[in-house]
Amino acid sequence: MPTQREMKICNPPTSPFRKGGTSKIPLFFKEGFGEITKNSKFNKLLVFSEQKLHEMKGRHAILAKGGEGGFERDFQVKRLINSKNKIPQAKMAFIGGSSTFSINFPEDLNLPGVRVLESKVFLTPFGESPEFKLIEIEGEKVLVVRMHGWRAGVSRANASRQIFWVLEQAGVKTILSEGGVGTIRKDFKLRSLIIPVDYVDLSLRKDVCLSDRYLLIMRDPVCPELAKLLAEMTAGMLPEKQVNHGIYVVTDGRHFESRAEVRMLESLGGDVIGQSLCPEIYLAREIGACYAGLYLVVNQAEGVGPDWSHNELRNIFYQEAANMGKIIVESFNQIRQRHKKSCKCSKLRKRTLLKEK
Repeated sequence: MPTQREMKICNPPTSPFRKGGTSKIPLFFKEGFGEITKNSKFNKLLVFSEQKLHEMKGRHAILAKGGEGGFERDFQVKRLINSKNKIPQAKMAFIGGSSTFSINFPEDLNLPGVRVLESKVFLTPFGESPEFKLIEIEGEKVLVVRMHGWRAGVSRANASRQIFWVLEQAGVKTILSEGGVGTIRKDFKLRSLIIPVDYVDLSLRKDVCLSDRYLLIMRDPVCPELAKLLAEMTAGMLPEKQVNHGIYVVTDGRHFESRAEVRMLESLGGDVIGQSLCPEIYLAREIGACYAGLYLVVNQAEGVGPDWSHNELRNIFYQEAANMGKIIVESFNQIRQRHKKSCKCSKLRKRTLLKEK
């Protein structure tokens, strides 16, 4: 786990906040560094990764309110994390997608042994995170985030960085995800399920990482143990469902693909099309976590079959959400009982060789 450092905000003499108080303080950095906003005490500590500190060192930072000198010039650091940004420890995490979006997960499932402990937003080097729930499944803590962290005003790349930075700090080593996909294959029925075993990434969200410390080997991108477990849970709980394994083609969205694009994706060996597997699968490998997903076929891709209807899409999402949620919970319950891993996921990241001496 990378070393985390904290930078204390200086209190400029001319600052209207010299005596403290609470304010929404935007921090602006030159050279297009971006904006981080947090509703926080002026003198509280903000947490940044070591890489982010390195990037900022020597740059001129100013507070929108309070004038120049926003950060201490010597960048003195402290290791204690601000208690208001304390990230709970959990070994497992669930990244929700469109297939559970219509329910309040996990509360609406009313499952025994499952309870919500708290909900919280965290400050990350990439901006404020989406809201996380810390839940408990038969005593085991699981971090839960909704709809891949996608929300208005935040790029999907940064949403993913925010999520995985939090998961890394929490010590998460097992991640399950879900979503809806369009099928390229005519034999994949609507409402059937697919567990990807590989991917083709045609998204434009490249270079989405937390740091440059690792070379990521994508030889077996999806954890085979988790994929097998998801297949077993689905077959046991929903024996009538068709469950497939296949290749997930990642596109940017938010639009669906044209007929010509679908023909191209089919020629590349794709089985289904979605928008969320990457960069999540890269970031999971970067933090040394196992990752697998269960995806609901909600439509036939353009040109594969009859034109799909928005009504049918909506009905599938709403009617299948509880089933998807229950499979995820039961899968975590089984993971909890299986203490030993034999997969090689954590060994498929190596220290980069491209470092200056």
